[in-house]
Amino acid sequence: MNSNFLHRAEKRHCRQQLSAKTQQQHAQQVFKYLKNQSFFQQSQKIALYLAADGELDPCYIAEYAKKQQKKVYLPVLHPFKKNQLWFCEWTNTPLIKNKFQIPEPDYKQHPPIDLNDLDLIFLPLTAFDHQGHRVGMGGGYYDRTLSTIKDLKNRPKFIGLAHACQQTISLDIQAWDVVMDQVITEQS
Repeated sequence: MNSNFLHRAEKRHCRQQLSAKTQQQHAQQVFKYLKNQSFFQQSQKIALYLAADGELDPCYIAEYAKKQQKKVYLPVLHPFKKNQLWFCEWTNTPLIKNKFQIPEPDYKQHPPIDLNDLDLIFLPLTAFDHQGHRVGMGGGYYDRTLSTIKDLKNRPKFIGLAHACQQTISLDIQAWDVVMDQVITEQS
């Protein structure tokens, strides 16, 4: 059995066991750290996600970014390419639920942004190691989507958001895996 499968199950369980209060505290601590980082302050186009299944919630980051007149983008299941994402602007228009029941912007109203036009991409994850490797939910959506730009010099910064309990010593890495520039937890 692939060790990443075991990491995914163990670390997913870890984050699901956190109380709502702890989840909120972690989200606030990550936001508090992040808002003072120059790379965040200088970014104008930020992609993040809506938390599900115990993921670290970037709600405070999104709220603050919008107040700072930054543009915020959410992942949208690509309508024509299997297991890939688009990122569309998150405005005040209603979100629609995708096949996983995750709310996303309507790409017909909000065309996708070119990935290279983003400054930051916040990635959800189930497990990560100290080298910036991540394991997601297993669909490969982020890896497939970001593989086209992961080696570019001027690509957006890839930042993982997680609870510290999701860290592991090492992960089995494949050639197609996207390495994060940084992972931010409540202990950052």
